[in-house]
Amino acid sequence: MAGFIKFLLASAFLTGLVYAVFFVDFGGKTIYRHVVGITRTDEARTLGTEVENKIGGAAHNVSRKVSTRVAERPGSGGAKAAPLDSHTDRDREALRKLLHEKNK
Repeated sequence: MAGFIKFLLASAFLTGLVYAVFFVDFGGKTIYRHVVGITRTDEARTLGTEVENKIGGAAHNVSRKVSTRVAERPGSGGAKAAPLDSHTDRDREALRKLLHEKNK
């Protein structure tokens, strides 16, 4: 019952918030119209362009570093590149023993 009451209160709050954003005037405009007006300024557009450039540059750098690391690995063959971690038979046996002891 308490969960249902919390749901009703949260729904009422969310409904009131949406109503205020789209239908209540603050300074002659709704909050939505204020935000739309702000995003259409030259400063906002410049900021958006700069953010896109930074994100694109960062993504390119990460992509370049990953492809360089994969190419440097011995035995890497493009799509069939070796995993980043290699495990020896000794590692696998130690893991099997550990799991076996844990399941007792």
